[in-house]
Amino acid sequence: FEQSQSELISLLASFKTLSLSKAVRIDPLTELPLRYGIENDYALYQKEARRNRTLLYVAMIDVDNFKTINDTYGHPVGDAVLRQLASTLKQSLRSDEPLYRYGGEEFLWLLKCKSADEARKSARRVLAAVGTTPFPVAEDEALRLTITLGLALAGEAEELASVIKRADLALYEGKQNGRNRFIVAEP
Repeated sequence: FEQSQSELISLLASFKTLSLSKAVRIDPLTELPLRYGIENDYALYQKEARRNRTLLYVAMIDVDNFKTINDTYGHPVGDAVLRQLASTLKQSLRSDEPLYRYGGEEFLWLLKCKSADEARKSARRVLAAVGTTPFPVAEDEALRLTITLGLALAGEAEELASVIKRADLALYEGKQNGRNRFIVAEP
C-alpha cells in the first residue's frame, strides 16, 4: 500500500508539473500558444521549407485601433473581441500553420506556401475573413474589425529574431499607410 501511495503521489506531482508548464505556454484568453514555443516551431518549419523547397513567411498581425475598443466599450469587451478574433484567425488559416498570441493585440503566424503570390493570397484571405466577421459588443451592436499584417520571407538560415524584426517593420509601414492591409518586407 505504501509503495502504491508513493507512486500515486509521484504521478500527481508529475501531472501538476506538466499542467503548470502547459498553463504558462497557452494564453488563457485566446487559448492560443504564447511565444514560448515559437523558436522551436520556427526551426522545424524552416527545415521543412528547405527540404520541400517551399517558402516560410513570418506574419505579424495587429488589430487596428484596438485601444479605441477598450476605451469605448471597456476591457471585458476588448477581451471578448480578442477571443473571437483568435477564433476567426484560426479558422482562416490552414491547420498546419501555427498562430501565436505574441502580446497585447498582436499575433504571429507561420505561413507555409509555394510562392510569394500564394503568400499574398493567404494574407488577403485573412484580411477578408476578419473584415467580414462582425464582432458583437452589445446586444444590438457589432464592430467590424480590421487588422494590419507585416509579412517577411524567412531566409534559409535566418534567425527568427531577424525575420520578426522585418515583419514588424512591414507591419508598422502598413499602419502608417492606412491600416487594413498587408505589407511584404523585402529581404
